[in-house]
Amino acid sequence: MTGLKKSCFRDLSGGQRQRVLLARALCASEKLLVVDEPVAGLDPLAQKELYEMLDKLNKEKGDDHYHGFS
Repeated sequence: MTGLKKSCFRDLSGGQRQRVLLARALCASEKLLVVDEPVAGLDPLAQKELYEMLDKLNKEKGDDHYHGFS
């Protein structure tokens, strides 16, 4: 995603927009983040990476703070 930092949001693909919005939500969330269909519009690799990242964040926090519903 670092390659997108100078891109205009409206020029991004649907999957890229979804990743940017998820990153924004994760940065703004301190205690609990609930997302509905977090992998909608993401390719299979990005879906896997997102779920791995949420799992890693939950393990670091020592509790389930990040939840996704598909």
